[in-house]
Amino acid sequence: MKVASGPISLGSDVHYSREKMRARRLPGILWSPEAMVASWVAVEALLERLRAQLIISHEAAYREVMRLAPDEWYE
Repeated sequence: MKVASGPISLGSDVHYSREKMRARRLPGILWSPEAMVASWVAVEALLERLRAQLIISHEAAYREVMRLAPDEWYE
């Protein structure tokens, strides 16, 4: 995965994985499956309209796509 550039949307809690969200794989515990899927549809429409990339901060690859600090700050 390459470093994000251009318009981005930070979807911290929209899901833990973009692939699972796109596949409509629901988490094990949730309040309303219908509301969650509806929110995913709304997020996807927004991303398409803005031509933005979705970045989910809970994903394992988050640090690979988002620059959090100058390289010198990392050990």
